Amino acid sequence: MTGNHCVWLLLSLCLIISLAGCTMIGLAGNQPAAAPIEEGVAGGDPVPPPPPPPRSFSMVVVGDVMLDRTVGQRIKTNGAESIFAKVRDELRSADITFANLESPLSTTGAHAPKSCIFRADPAAVDVLVDGGIDVVALSNNHCLDPGTAGMLQTLDHLESAGVAYCGAHKERERSWEPALFEVDGLTLGFVACTDLSFEHGSWCKVDRERVEFARHIAAADEKCDLLFVSIHWGNEYQDVPTERQQETAKAAIEAGADLIIG
Repeated sequence: MTGNHCVWLLLSLCLIISLAGCTMIGLAGNQPAAAPIEEGVAGGDPVPPPPPPPRSFSMVVVGDVMLDRTVGQRIKTNGAESIFAKVRDELRSADITFANLESPLSTTGAHAPKSCIFRADPAAVDVLVDGGIDVVALSNNHCLDPGTAGMLQTLDHLESAGVAYCGAHKERERSWEPALFEVDGLTLGFVACTDLSFEHGSWCKVDRERVEFARHIAAADEKCDLLFVSIHWGNEYQDVPTERQQETAKAAIEAGADLIIG
C-alpha cells in the first residue's frame, strides 16, 4: 500500500470514529432522565417515610361553675337545662369541654369554718351533663367547703353522671393523677391544683418551692401526649398575673405541661 493510500485510510478511519462518537453523544443526549431509585433498590438512598397525617381536636374551657345560691334556685325553678341554654351548642360541639366546678355536689359533710361557702344540690350535676361538660377541676378554694365527706359524695355524683374529674381522688394520695381522654389518636391529660395560702384549699396544692409540684406534673406528662394543667391561683378581681403565678406557670411548662388553664 502506498504512503498516500495509508494517509487517506487513516483519515477515513478517524472520520468514521468521529462521526460515530457524535452519533453516540447525540443519542445519549436524547435519552430520558434515569428514574429515581426507590427504597430497597441496590445502591439507592432510602426514601423517607411520608409524614403522619395531621391530628386535631377542639376544646372549650369554662371558668368557675358555681351551682349554689341564686343559680341553685334557678335550677329548681327553671330546670337544669336553663343554665347553659344560650351556650349549650358551643359547649357540646367541642371534642373536650373543661370546667372548674366551684361548688361541691353534696348534702352531707361539715361546712368549712369560713364566711363564704358553697354546696350545691347533687341534682345540679344535670347542668354539667346538659352543657356537655366532659371533665371538671376539683381543686379550688371551695371544693372542700363540705369537708372530706362532701368531697367524696361529689365524686360519687360525678361518676354516676359520667363526668370525669381531676384534682381529687377517692384515694387522696392519687389526686394528682391526670384524667385521660383519647381524641383522634392523641391521649389528652388534665391535672388540677391550687396555689393559694389557705390550709384547707384542696388535695393538690403547689408547694412553696414547687419541687413536689414539678414532680407531679412530670409524672402526669408521662401518661399522655398533651398535658393541660388547671391552677386555681392569684388575686381576685385582678387582670395581671402575679410574679408567683408567672414563676409557677414556668415551672409547670418546664416539667411537661403543654397548656396552663388558670
